[in-house]
Amino acid sequence: MKSEYRIGEKLKFFRQLNGLSQKEMSTGICSQAEISKIENGKAIPTVELLQQIAYKLDVPISEIVKDDSDKNMENVRVLDLAWNVLLRENKFEECLQEMKRITSLEASDEVLRMMSYYKIVIAYRQKQVDYRTTSVLFTRLIDQENLIVQDPILFFRIKMALSILYAERGQYQQAEKIYDEVLRITTEISGLKEERLKVLYNYAKLLYKMDQSEKGFLIVEQGMQLSKQLKQTSYLAHLYYQRGEFHERIGTHVERINHDYTMAYQLFTAFQMKQYAQIVLDKKRFFLQSILG
Repeated sequence: MKSEYRIGEKLKFFRQLNGLSQKEMSTGICSQAEISKIENGKAIPTVELLQQIAYKLDVPISEIVKDDSDKNMENVRVLDLAWNVLLRENKFEECLQEMKRITSLEASDEVLRMMSYYKIVIAYRQKQVDYRTTSVLFTRLIDQENLIVQDPILFFRIKMALSILYAERGQYQQAEKIYDEVLRITTEISGLKEERLKVLYNYAKLLYKMDQSEKGFLIVEQGMQLSKQLKQTSYLAHLYYQRGEFHERIGTHVERINHDYTMAYQLFTAFQMKQYAQIVLDKKRFFLQSILG
């Protein structure tokens, strides 16, 4: 990726993260047209202009010019995937051993932050800390590292972990507050659409528990539109199932319920997501009569 395009993408990301329009960003610095050219990769800012922009955004220059596609970020993604697999399989000690091995190397800040997140999750899953301590540790990690700037992807993951933590304790209002905050932040911010999709899916699950069917239905609709836009078909299957549940609870016409559960089942089957397809069969077989015969 060309450096001017990469810098432009980063500038746009941080500008939107701060809730600034191009006009607001340019005020007192340069013309709006210049900001537009930089964001579209048609110009690269001078060092002086970059300093002014970084100051206005309250972001280190290094964060704007940093190349997220380098080997370091690829290393973070590989480690994250490996540790996540171990976590799903409840291989906590093995995961900790893997992280201990990495610690002995010269780990980057991104890797160290990811390790901190996993250690908190493992401590909670092993019941070494209670949910209150876990929520405090997550909050400290977010605040101390200025995570929204340093590592926005991890920021949203931790926010989701916090909301799920609250929901598990029946503290639905606190969980809902987090979802509303995160959706506000991710609105129209480039680079965070996939995170927004995950938020919408999990938010809909919470609203179903809270018996807020009308609001949940709207959240699912947003998720379906975004999943189609991103071509995230696996999420679309889950969202069809969620919409079917809300239709069923609201008392919508049975044909719409049939349609959504059928779509969920067919998509799960098509993408070899056998476990989820079986769940639809087991729980919603009545609504699948048109394809089961």
